[in-house]
Amino acid sequence: MRMNRKAVTDLPIKLLIISVILSVSLPIIADSLDTGISGMDRSQMDSESQRIAGAAASSYYSTEGDGKYLEISIPEGCYLVLGGEGADSYGIHMYRGSEEISTYWMEKPMIPFIGTTILEGSGMIRISADTSGIRVGTV
Repeated sequence: MRMNRKAVTDLPIKLLIISVILSVSLPIIADSLDTGISGMDRSQMDSESQRIAGAAASSYYSTEGDGKYLEISIPEGCYLVLGGEGADSYGIHMYRGSEEISTYWMEKPMIPFIGTTILEGSGMIRISADTSGIRVGTV
């Protein structure tokens, strides 16, 4: 088998070009995958927030003392903070890690959460509401 001198010298250049292309494209691909996962987490947390708000409204408009039970599922690495101080008490704050990614505001009915409740993972919660506010507890 004959060795071609040009083929031997061209090989390192080809390997260099391939490594440059990979080093430029891998961060772009990794960032787009992370953005996709973050978007899916936000979508799932938006859905859970709307379900919680709907259950709170249903409890508010039903007979006094009537609580609603809701099965929730929050993506891993994410959590919801229901309520807070001042104006934050009217919101469902969505976090991914330590970053707040969105807030869902209670509008109809416009009543606050009583206290602050942090929800993460999967489980059952009980929601009750009256004119003083929304109470949320884990079951």
